[in-house]
Amino acid sequence: MIYSPKFLQRRRRSITCRHHSKQIQTLGLAEKLCVPSCFLGISNTTSATIVASIGDIERFPAPEKLANYFGLTPSVHQSAGKCYHGKITKAGSVLARTALIQAAHTAARDPGPLGHFFVKTRRRKNYNVAITATARKLAMLCWQLLTTGKPYRYAKPAAVQAKLSKLRVAGSGVKRKTGMGVGVDSRVARPPEEQYQCRTGSLPEVLTRESVETPDGLKPGERKMLKDIDQLLYYESLQLPSTRPRSRRKKDSEIPIKEEKRQRQTLK
Repeated sequence: MIYSPKFLQRRRRSITCRHHSKQIQTLGLAEKLCVPSCFLGISNTTSATIVASIGDIERFPAPEKLANYFGLTPSVHQSAGKCYHGKITKAGSVLARTALIQAAHTAARDPGPLGHFFVKTRRRKNYNVAITATARKLAMLCWQLLTTGKPYRYAKPAAVQAKLSKLRVAGSGVKRKTGMGVGVDSRVARPPEEQYQCRTGSLPEVLTRESVETPDGLKPGERKMLKDIDQLLYYESLQLPSTRPRSRRKKDSEIPIKEEKRQRQTLK
């Protein structure tokens, strides 16, 4: 029997996901992986790659040491009192460095401070240099989060909720029941304006529900920095619950029919 390439790709992906789930459940890595997964662009698989490459975070006394370990720092050549900075060293794990650079492409579109860092660097450097600098910033932030054990305070609640729920199922196999309870019709219990709305809690609410320690509040210096770069309103929006339209199946009357099909139906 000959299988199509798409079928083989889906098959390999499902086998890989089951393998990662068993490894997470066996080694008990769910609590450690939930911290880097809060970044935009870092999935659970990427987080597992980074954590496996780091090992014990206490080996690195400073975030610059971790960035140098991944080979994301520029090379330095000194001679006769002169210093020249060249390309990155590309030392350490190629897989982890590639994962961080690929995650930086998504993190560059982050509306928070991480995206602002990319935009500021892009004004002075080309795109590839700005992406590499963002990947180095991600590595340094991973060191900070793994050292303190607290998640990223500028993460999006909807993305964090989806990632942490997958880690919970992979680590413990416990699936949370959704809905309003047995025997309760949501179409009657909910108001009409909320029937097609999906609610997402605030970031502290999502982290508390998944038994993850919430990050500390803003310090005066950090609050001033957010105010200077116009990111204070974004941070305050993360502390409030939000709603988005729920995807629902369209009725036959709502599906647009092409003119050709309408003419054929008229002829019949």
